[in-house]
Amino acid sequence: MRITVSYLCLAVACASQAANAAQQPISEAPLALRTSIDCQHNADNSLDCTTRNQFTILKPAGKDFLSRIDFTYPDTDRLDVVSGEVRQQNGRVIKLEKSQVETRAAPNPYAGVSRDKQTWLAFPELAVGSEVRYEVRHHIAAPPLSRELLYRLDFDPEPVRFDAYHFQLRSPRALLWRGESMDGFQVAAAADGKSITVDQQGVRYLNFTNEWDNSA
Repeated sequence: MRITVSYLCLAVACASQAANAAQQPISEAPLALRTSIDCQHNADNSLDCTTRNQFTILKPAGKDFLSRIDFTYPDTDRLDVVSGEVRQQNGRVIKLEKSQVETRAAPNPYAGVSRDKQTWLAFPELAVGSEVRYEVRHHIAAPPLSRELLYRLDFDPEPVRFDAYHFQLRSPRALLWRGESMDGFQVAAAADGKSITVDQQGVRYLNFTNEWDNSA
């Protein structure tokens, strides 16, 4: 289910620029995240996925990541915001209002025209210690003439400490999966092969500092 192939091509002259990159200590993580994703594969090869995220702001820099969250997706898909809120350390809960959710055409790329849509959430009154929670449902349309499903999970470096990660994929057909470098994750398949779950074991944090822009 996770297929990762990475190519790193650096000219000798550029190698020294990437040599200063260093793994960031977990104590410097600006955000913590607990996430749960539940996907249903449909007979027409479309997908219906529900994502529930709970972020905790650990450092002032974490506020910048959460003040506005964008979702970009093809115009053939549908994204519904089920709920959203900010919980302050004193227990106060600020619900996400309709005026803080907007869907529009995504900006066109530098060279070309995009038909993507973009939904953004704007969370107010963020502070260190605040929790940001939201739930979204995403209907992913099947590619034209597709006859099978290919779904890929990537766990790339990012400035987020993952405290919990759960993923489940259910299908009316048997699923085949493979993984690379899955240390720290447990994968379980149902006896009939029609359901796969991926669960993180322990806490995970992988981020780098002083990286060259084009490093991989």
